[in-house]
Amino acid sequence: MLLATDFCTTTDHYHRRIIALAGRLASQVSLLQLEPDAAEDAEAASSSILLDGLSQRLSLSPTLCWLSDVNGLSPLLYRAIIDHGVDAIITGAPASRPALSHCSHIASLAGPLGCRVILINDDPDRD
Repeated sequence: MLLATDFCTTTDHYHRRIIALAGRLASQVSLLQLEPDAAEDAEAASSSILLDGLSQRLSLSPTLCWLSDVNGLSPLLYRAIIDHGVDAIITGAPASRPALSHCSHIASLAGPLGCRVILINDDPDRD
């Protein structure tokens, strides 16, 4: 199970709920930090630190945690699905995060590779 969202703009409560859901649905959980298009270097560094913290808290291997912007999404999803055996992805519903245009691309990229995509509302104002 791959959790794909912008962990920087969602709450800790949301992280705990989504991680618990993924743990009930799959034996292995991996994380994908979705970077806004044209993320600044400082934002990317902050995202990397957050992802490192989440992976340590969940005892995940760093090889199961990725950062991606729209340009790197296709090869990253291919690698996650084919090389790492990801068979399902939970991602934010596109309407809830319009700044993350690549959320809407996940379903179109993952579907042809035989991967289920579950869209949920990850709006930071909703807990």
